[in-house]
Amino acid sequence: MPDSAARRDPIYLTDERLEQSGVLDELLDIMYAFEMGKTGRLSYAVIELAEKWDFAQVLLAIRRHLSHRDSYEYTFHRFQLSIKLKDPSLIAGFPRSKHDVEWIDSPTDPAVDNFRRNRLIRHVYEEAAPGLLNENCVGGGLVFDIATWPYGDFLLTPPTVLWALLRATHVGTTTPAKIDTDKVADEFERLLKLACESPRI
Repeated sequence: MPDSAARRDPIYLTDERLEQSGVLDELLDIMYAFEMGKTGRLSYAVIELAEKWDFAQVLLAIRRHLSHRDSYEYTFHRFQLSIKLKDPSLIAGFPRSKHDVEWIDSPTDPAVDNFRRNRLIRHVYEEAAPGLLNENCVGGGLVFDIATWPYGDFLLTPPTVLWALLRATHVGTTTPAKIDTDKVADEFERLLKLACESPRI
C-alpha cells in the first residue's frame, strides 16, 4: 500500500507508542473503509504513522475529511489536525469558514478531554507550568481568538502558527478594541503568579 517503491518491503512494528492497536485500527479504517472516527481523537497519531509508512492516500483522505466536514463539532481539534498536515490553505480555511464558532464544549467533556490529553506524538513547544494547566477555554469565546484557548492546547500549537494567526487577526481588525488596562494588568498578574508556582520558573 505505500506509494513509494522504496517502501514495498514488509512493515515492522517498532514504535509501541505510535504503532498500537487503536492507531492501527483507525489507519486501516481510513485506508479500507474510508471511515474516520467521529472526533478524530487518534488522528494526530494516524497522520504521523501514515507519514512514517508513506501512506499518501491516508493523508489525502484525512485532508478531504477536514476540508469537507460542515459540522462545527470539534472545530478546534480539526484545526490542530490541519496544522499537522502542513497545508496552508486547509489551515486558513478554518477561520475563514468557521470564524463565528464559539467554545461550547465543557472542559470536562470526555471526548474533548481525551483528545486534549492524548499525547501520542503531539509535540509540546514549551514545558507546561503546572499552575496553569487548569486554565481551560473561555466559554462563549471565539475559537480562533488565541486568548480563549486552553493553556494545554496553546502549548501544542507551533509558535509560527500562533504568530501568523495573531498577525492576521491584527491586520484583519478594522475597529480597534477598547482595552481596560487595569483589568488586563490584574489578569496578567494572576496568571504569572500561577505560572510561578511551578519549580521551573
